[in-house]
Amino acid sequence: MARRFVNKYSAAGLAAGAFVGTGVALLFAPQSGRRTRRDIRLFAEKVGNKAEDKLVEVVNSGKEWTGSKITEVGRTLRAVGKCVVKETGKNRAA
Repeated sequence: MARRFVNKYSAAGLAAGAFVGTGVALLFAPQSGRRTRRDIRLFAEKVGNKAEDKLVEVVNSGKEWTGSKITEVGRTLRAVGKCVVKETGKNRAA
């Protein structure tokens, strides 16, 4: 389990490092300030769009997972209810 957390944090650290590194590279690139600011804005928009897409994907996946679990719980409760009714009927007959 601990290994999974290390992988999540490693991926987050790698992404953050790449983002910072790209920003620093753009700031020190030999071009005009206007062009650099435009490049940073375009990069930020691109990253923001990718993050939004990933968030939508994760939310949809969570909704799907939750829906499947609700269905499983419903089936289990119905099965338990049938068993309770069956056992209650046996006890009354005895």
